[in-house]
Amino acid sequence: MLIQDDLNLEEADIVVTNIQQLQGQGNRWLNELPGDFFDLILFDEGHHNVAESWNLLRTKFPDAKIVNFSATPSRSDGQMMAGKIIYSYPVREAIQAGYVKRLKAVLLRPETLRYVRTDTGKEVEVSLEEVRRLGEEDADFRRSIVMSKETLNTIVDASILELRRRRAETGDSRHKIIASALNYAHCIQIVETYRQRGYRADFIHSKENSTANDSVLKRLTNNELDVIVQVRKLGEGFDHKYLSVAAVCSIFSNSRHLFSSLAELCA
Repeated sequence: MLIQDDLNLEEADIVVTNIQQLQGQGNRWLNELPGDFFDLILFDEGHHNVAESWNLLRTKFPDAKIVNFSATPSRSDGQMMAGKIIYSYPVREAIQAGYVKRLKAVLLRPETLRYVRTDTGKEVEVSLEEVRRLGEEDADFRRSIVMSKETLNTIVDASILELRRRRAETGDSRHKIIASALNYAHCIQIVETYRQRGYRADFIHSKENSTANDSVLKRLTNNELDVIVQVRKLGEGFDHKYLSVAAVCSIFSNSRHLFSSLAELCA
């Protein structure tokens, strides 16, 4: 049963809700429910369980058994999902079982990189060794790299080559690219870069209204796009048979987050 304003939760065996409906000290649902109301609580996207809003639920229902589910228990902020791991299913096993498409990474290894510093607006060229150092220490550098014209051109051109190869191997022109962006402006930048090369590209984003996003997804379903760009808008639960090439134009803190994201994008 979904939580709604006019229902009696006593009538339900299973209650389905999200954290937004159960957060805050003055929340009516938390205030009205006794501490022993739930016997079992299942948290999807469980890597968020270190947040205070989730801790409030654990405190409110202290006797409930809690099971967390997450594809990325190691968070981008360095924190680890709370709890004891009782079951783990690696991405590689999911690939071998056919639940996830087989992933093939194309690694780009330039000797130098150019990027524009946001504090000075000047373009700087750095060596690969300096890239590694700055990548570990400077968040602004990491964002600047993936938004630089040179880096974006390299990623876009490499993804187009892979798309052409995939289409040639299968004889099917319906195969497409899904690209991950950093933010709204980056979405537009990536779309324009693909369009300049003659590919039908568009994006979806939470800043766009549902009508606009639905229109783009409809074009994707009707094979009227070669490329769709998004900022973590498509992922778990989304499936499209012909999304075959993932262009990673965003930042991941470690390889586990990267490959989990790729597995979701190309599932």
